Amino acid sequence: MVNHIDPVFSALSDPNRRHVLQVLAVGARPASELAESVGLARNAMSRHLGILRRSGLVDVDFSPDDARRRVYRLRVERVAEARDWFDKIDHEWRDQLARFRNFASESNKAST
Repeated sequence: MVNHIDPVFSALSDPNRRHVLQVLAVGARPASELAESVGLARNAMSRHLGILRRSGLVDVDFSPDDARRRVYRLRVERVAEARDWFDKIDHEWRDQLARFRNFASESNKAST
């Protein structure tokens, strides 16, 4: 599973791309609005959107009104995959911590 979500974590490593995802979490937006919202030039935004598309975090559709206008939307299932990975790590950590607490408690009882 880790290799499957590596592109997601790589895409999330950039604060501009994280900002784009925050904007898209509210709703789909054209690239020009995303560039304005994040404060990037259109060519820089295009590069970031390409990385987000390849990671699977966003999809692009063409506007029904203008075929030249691309509208980007968040793919929440890819975000959920990353969250699930963190949840698994968190669960394993909490389980290990609980086992350590039990061991320490039992060791403390045995020494008294």
